[in-house]
Amino acid sequence: MVKLTDGKYEGKPFVEGGASRPTVTITDTYALGDLNNDLADDAVVVLIENSGGSGTFFYLAAVVNQNGATNNVDTELLGDRIIVKAITVDAGKIVVNMTDHGPRDLMCCPTEEVTRTFRLEKGTLIGG
Repeated sequence: MVKLTDGKYEGKPFVEGGASRPTVTITDTYALGDLNNDLADDAVVVLIENSGGSGTFFYLAAVVNQNGATNNVDTELLGDRIIVKAITVDAGKIVVNMTDHGPRDLMCCPTEEVTRTFRLEKGTLIGG
């Protein structure tokens, strides 16, 4: 687990004095809605993780409102170098519209339109 400051986490270099280091950044793609049936708005956000290689990994994070404090209760990998187009939350159902890699796509250029559906169950994102 990492803690974001001003929307970003930057870890120590993998090699002393090196430029490659783990980073996690929150995007501006998110949705609000009740994820755990407690009648309080929660959030689903997209995080991007990069560890200095060619991969750029997108994660869906469920952030629950617990008496006014936010708590990231679970995070699920969406994919490497994908495009997240939209997220919605309705009646606890999380819908992610994204472009993923088809069987013939290069990693740089996803073309397959995908809808993934999740729900938060006992603090765990279920679905995919």
